[in-house]
Amino acid sequence: EYMDTDPKSFLPIEKQQHSSYPIAALAARNEDLFLLRKLHSEGHNLQCSNKFGESIIHIICRRRRDDILDFLVSEVGVSLRVRDDLGRTPFHDAAW
Repeated sequence: EYMDTDPKSFLPIEKQQHSSYPIAALAARNEDLFLLRKLHSEGHNLQCSNKFGESIIHIICRRRRDDILDFLVSEVGVSLRVRDDLGRTPFHDAAW
């Protein structure tokens, strides 16, 4: 399938996305689906990234956790159309 790599087709890195990142990134790095579900139920924004654009989707793709990826994309609605400040997408992380 073709993926448009035009920078305008990706979500912008916005400041409001940063506030949920520390706790969500910790849960993602620990592969803690229970905590991610809890954060989502408490209203935390899981479409979050650090100041460099690394999102929790990037982290989960690096760790090959399909169950967590499915939760984030299918249940929460987190977009895969994100990239970091170097232009790397979650697809890059999944391929590594």
